[in-house]
Amino acid sequence: MREPFKIALATLFLSVVGGASTADAGPLDSPGAQKAMVCSACHGFGGNPPSKTVPALAGMDQAYFKQTITAYAEGKRQSPEMEPYAKYVLEFGVDEIADYFAAQKKTAPSKPKVAPK
Repeated sequence: MREPFKIALATLFLSVVGGASTADAGPLDSPGAQKAMVCSACHGFGGNPPSKTVPALAGMDQAYFKQTITAYAEGKRQSPEMEPYAKYVLEFGVDEIADYFAAQKKTAPSKPKVAPK
């Protein structure tokens, strides 16, 4: 993994984890939730993407999630977008992140609003 990218991911991770409050319980309290925040940019909060163009991670089987992430990280499944993030997931806790997404309820993407004619 390129050093500047690794530093940026580590900084993002530490800012999310460091900014989490232990006083209030909420949806981001589990270590997996905090580590999965980087995934939400594309896959949506809790693994529910805003459209059908990105795979939903919510409710995904842990074993399948880990197998897929490993394949992306090792380059066995080609995706220039996913490879660096898959490496991040493996480095920072694939089990916790897989457990987090498996526990999320899958919801259907909202339909785009069309302006009246």
